[in-house]
Amino acid sequence: MLTFDLAMAVSVLAADGQVEEAELDRTAFVGRLTLVGGLRPAVGVLPMSLAAHERGIRRIFVPEPQADEAAMVAGLGVIGVRSLSQVVATLLGEHAPEAPPVAETSGAQTARLARRRAA
Repeated sequence: MLTFDLAMAVSVLAADGQVEEAELDRTAFVGRLTLVGGLRPAVGVLPMSLAAHERGIRRIFVPEPQADEAAMVAGLGVIGVRSLSQVVATLLGEHAPEAPPVAETSGAQTARLARRRAA
């Protein structure tokens, strides 16, 4: 599974001018995005955090449940997030919005119905 979804999304936002490229300096992004912008855990957060730190990365954005794992790397600033909107808000210096509960997420009801019918 790809764990670069978050990094690619942030790169697109930077190319579009929605995020300042200077904010991306010495920053890494690890995580898998859902279709509605949520963040799912990624495989290999600790080795990626170690490799990033060895290459001069100073901070890393990771899925919130894996922040403790990434924080095992001394000297690396770890930011645990639940959504792409939280990443963007943090990069812009704004208040990070809470990730919506699954029930409030657009399309969640349709997804639950599809799951029930598929079962």
